[in-house]
Amino acid sequence: CRLFGVVPIAFVGGPDSEELRIAIDQVCNERLSRFKRPRHVHFKPELPKAAIGKIAKHLLRNELPETD
Repeated sequence: CRLFGVVPIAFVGGPDSEELRIAIDQVCNERLSRFKRPRHVHFKPELPKAAIGKIAKHLLRNELPETD
């Protein structure tokens, strides 16, 4: 479901496992409204960080494929 062209996506730092995917889905289903739940979960060994230590979201967005 796209609303104003925005689709929720989650990036997780760490190894990919089916158990972790199920746990993330379960927590999101319990705590988030349907439209806020991530449609995709991407695992990365380490999330990119800016110089001040915050997650560099623009770098993560650049890794996603372009969609219309």
